[in-house]
Amino acid sequence: MKNYFKNISPSEFIIGLFALIFSVTGLIILFIFIFQLRRDYQALGPNNILLEETGQAGDFIGGLVGSVWAFAGVLLFFLALRVQRKELGTQLEELKLQREELKLQREEFKTTRITNVIYRQLELAEKIIDNFTPSTRVNGNIRNKGYKIPA
Repeated sequence: MKNYFKNISPSEFIIGLFALIFSVTGLIILFIFIFQLRRDYQALGPNNILLEETGQAGDFIGGLVGSVWAFAGVLLFFLALRVQRKELGTQLEELKLQREELKLQREEFKTTRITNVIYRQLELAEKIIDNFTPSTRVNGNIRNKGYKIPA
């Protein structure tokens, strides 16, 4: 969590702070109006509830608090888009580094493969030389033992 706050820019911090302030302000306004209306309108009290008056109060509270919360939501949405754009840039950079690493691995594989082929050919040549026996004379007859090609 500490790492996240190190990567946040001052503008993102201010936007997040404003969103928090507007959200809390909306809650405070809502509680104040509910507390004030509680004295005049009781759901289970002896007085009848006048729907026309309570509807107007509800419209006022909903309009004011809803607007404040909607603005806080817009700020949070904007903040989320900025954070996603930053993360996308980080992912693109990581993908670029992975591609470069893959190219280096491919070159290393080619070099290793060529080296292995050369050493294998050298081993085969040494086996041929080791198994080569020149022709010899036995009882006046020339006998060629030849060489064996290893499998």
